[in-house]
Amino acid sequence: TRVPFPRTHGMPAVFMLLAALAVSLDALHNGVLPRPTRVATALSSLDARLATAYERAQLVPCPFFRRRFTDTVESGQQMAQWVRARHKSLPIDLLHGPLLAVDSKLGHLALGEIAAILYADFERAAYINGRLTRAVYDDECFFDGPDPDMPVRGVRKYCLAVGGLFDVPRSECRLLGAPVVDELAGTISCHWRLAGKLRLPWHPAFKPYLGYTTYRVDAQSGLIAEQIEAWSIHPFFAFLSVLLPDLADTLVPDAPDVRSIDEWAAAWVAAGAKLPTHFLKSSSV
Repeated sequence: TRVPFPRTHGMPAVFMLLAALAVSLDALHNGVLPRPTRVATALSSLDARLATAYERAQLVPCPFFRRRFTDTVESGQQMAQWVRARHKSLPIDLLHGPLLAVDSKLGHLALGEIAAILYADFERAAYINGRLTRAVYDDECFFDGPDPDMPVRGVRKYCLAVGGLFDVPRSECRLLGAPVVDELAGTISCHWRLAGKLRLPWHPAFKPYLGYTTYRVDAQSGLIAEQIEAWSIHPFFAFLSVLLPDLADTLVPDAPDVRSIDEWAAAWVAAGAKLPTHFLKSSSV
């Protein structure tokens, strides 16, 4: 069941989510994002205003209204953090959160070994919580996909952004089948289904969809240099399902609850997409 938008979170949260959606839709239309410095400046100003509002909320004499005002400000702060995670083009210092340093890289592993590490990342929800095995990634890895806030360069920035997007206990990125290795191309491909809720004050569900990710391993460094996603759904409908879930349901169905790679392939074709070439020509790990 979908959780309705609670009144206690107030209009600031609504306006911020609409602003995030507007930026993304503008990027879809024009193919470019607003300058990250402008967004960063706006968020810094908002942080200061919210901090002031929080201090004032603590001075409200009535406990009932003090709690309501505090809840509203905290929701605004949570929304601001989510907007940072959504817009991966922002400077990395605005993506707050702990992320341990990587002592050394695991370069020049066999593709099968890297594929096994990627498999383990899916198993421990790394694509939901942002805790990828960065030792097999180039620090300047290039990430791209249908998300209008892509591309982004830098594995640390990507991990911090992903870690702030999803409500981890209520979300799942399910790997379907073993990673597919193409030795000649130097790539590994993983097929998945993503479903769950966003890390927003009212924990809205987003429309489940299918996808696959292709990892290109650099021949010189032996590390993942590119991570490219493809989705079964247009990003607009993914965003619409958060704001207007009933309308989104009438326009695009949820991805079926697939449990095998064969079911994934059938659902992918049913969604109107062509099977990727690696799906047919590469050997499975």
